Amino acid sequence: MPGIVAGDHKLAIAPVPENEKERLKALESYDLMDQDVGPVFDKIIRIAADVCEVDISVIALIGEERQYFLSRNNMEPRETPRAIAFCAHAILEPDELFEIENATEDPRFRDNPLVTGEIGVRFYAACPLTTADGLAIGGLCLIGKKPKSLNNVQRDTLRRLGDVIMNLFETRKAQMQSAQEILEAKRAADAQNQAKTLFLSSMSHELRTPLNAVIGYSDFLETEAFGPLGHKKYKQYASAIKASGDHLYALIDDILDVSRLEMGGLELDDLVIYMDEQLESCREIIESQLQKADVALAIGIAIDKPTLKGDPVRFRQVVLNLLSNALKFTPEKGRISVSVFLSDDNRIIMRVADTGIGIAPENLAKVMEPFQQVRENPHLAHMGSGLGLPLSKGLVELHGGTFDLESTVGEGTTVTITFPPERTLVREQ
Repeated sequence: MPGIVAGDHKLAIAPVPENEKERLKALESYDLMDQDVGPVFDKIIRIAADVCEVDISVIALIGEERQYFLSRNNMEPRETPRAIAFCAHAILEPDELFEIENATEDPRFRDNPLVTGEIGVRFYAACPLTTADGLAIGGLCLIGKKPKSLNNVQRDTLRRLGDVIMNLFETRKAQMQSAQEILEAKRAADAQNQAKTLFLSSMSHELRTPLNAVIGYSDFLETEAFGPLGHKKYKQYASAIKASGDHLYALIDDILDVSRLEMGGLELDDLVIYMDEQLESCREIIESQLQKADVALAIGIAIDKPTLKGDPVRFRQVVLNLLSNALKFTPEKGRISVSVFLSDDNRIIMRVADTGIGIAPENLAKVMEPFQQVRENPHLAHMGSGLGLPLSKGLVELHGGTFDLESTVGEGTTVTITFPPERTLVREQ
């Protein structure tokens, strides 16, 4: 029997299990050595000590060279060398309860420092803590300072408590794995977002540079800045080129804004928004489109000088998106209305309604997703990017507001935006 010298006697050392490499790997997978795992295990070992009527109880883990006490009850040392660990013997029989009635009479332990020293082990019992693969990583151990033996009820309780401990180990391990998977997924998502941001930034620059040239040159042609083009068709073509360039430029901006919103990279420039002035400015911008489509726009403000704390550029972007979207899907002689009023709890509410073709209930969620389009009326619907509504919703929510969409096919669509009360300002008279 292998051993080391202890005084005048040879101390028995437990042999290393044949599956030691796998056992140590299993122990490592739980990440328990030198860890603070909380009070639940302390309660379990105290229950074990009370039921089995002993002085000391511990959860021992057997590492490569040491015995580590994960939880201790009336045990001072935090660890011992593996060479003197009783539990190193217990793990040799993973499925059997290990019990020593009197250690002073057992040749393996009578000269053990844990027996001859201050701890004074006499009785010892351990329920091996065994994985589903049959690998014992440690034990639920009991120590008595007087010789004794357990009865069947106590042995059964010790086994049950050992099962509880292993179940807790498995739960903790699963939680750690889930947390690690979430962390890795977050890192991957962050890396993808960063790559996406860099790509969009690069592509934005690469696309805007030639677009600026196209828009600028087409503007010169459209205005005949350097003299007549010679044929009226050339001027029409120049106008079409400029309109297409402007549309593509705006589309690039929308795509970038949606991406920034998704990645949390869009920040507000909080200033004072004079809503009546902004709404009139938006009306002027789309006035020619309204006249061409023969659609009326009415703006009604039920607040004296409505003033909002927010980003004026983003507010105007929301309004123009909603007006443009309403205009696309409202037939001739139709009507668009914008109303602004104050709620009882001091929230500014803005409502944009139209008498357009409406949206079917099953498509309401779809139109709020980027790049999604529906065709309720293919003869009236205009081609678009599908970014207006989701971008507007994101910008409103960035202000802390809510964005509600209601629609009825054949009757029209209403968007209600509600800003939080802290963004309502009082304008000086």
